[in-house]
Amino acid sequence: MLDGPLPTRKTSTMVADAIRDAILKGRIKPGERLKEDVIAGELEVSRTPVREAIAMLQAEGVVEAPQHRGAQVRSYSPSELEEIYDLRSILEGYAACRAATRIKKPELTKMRKSCEAMEKLQPDDLEHLVHENHVFHHTILEVADAGRLEAMVHQISAVPLIYQSYAWYTPEQLHLSLEYHWRVLDALEKHDPERAERDMRHHLSNAREALTNVYAHAAAAGEEPAHLRALP
Repeated sequence: MLDGPLPTRKTSTMVADAIRDAILKGRIKPGERLKEDVIAGELEVSRTPVREAIAMLQAEGVVEAPQHRGAQVRSYSPSELEEIYDLRSILEGYAACRAATRIKKPELTKMRKSCEAMEKLQPDDLEHLVHENHVFHHTILEVADAGRLEAMVHQISAVPLIYQSYAWYTPEQLHLSLEYHWRVLDALEKHDPERAERDMRHHLSNAREALTNVYAHAAAAGEEPAHLRALP
């Protein structure tokens, strides 16, 4: 399930990172229980840092602990996921607006290289797609230079990754997502805050619409959305 044992100093933060990574990569699925003794054994740590790590993830909203059921990876309803994308649209749109007046050449170069790398990826290359997407969006948040905003975005943006958002991207959807990255980058290069905000909000609204369509098609067929099933 996890990659353990941990190669370096064993702390609750590192344990939380290991659990979070397993969740985001689909090795631990929504609704699955987190057993302290199993995790401690795989990572070769005591149960104390595991317990502390689970508490950290619970504070992030990644883990929940229903009464008498123990800690488990949190599951979200379709309406909750749509709300998350709406919030991302507002917050990251604002971040792009701030970044447009602050961004410098090194950050623009970094984002351009990310877009170029993403162009070469296939929809099934989840690990690298998620990485390049993170580079692009995280760079904007860093340039926006608003600590509270960055913390809020990080808390809610981890949730869609739990559901392996890119796992249900079609080649067409991936192309459109990349096209919006290029649009936002162009606005940032031109230091146009209004267009940067508009294009970022359109980008995330489009992602929300794609998610809604996945649920609608799955419901019509009487199936569970593919990205909520265990990945191969």
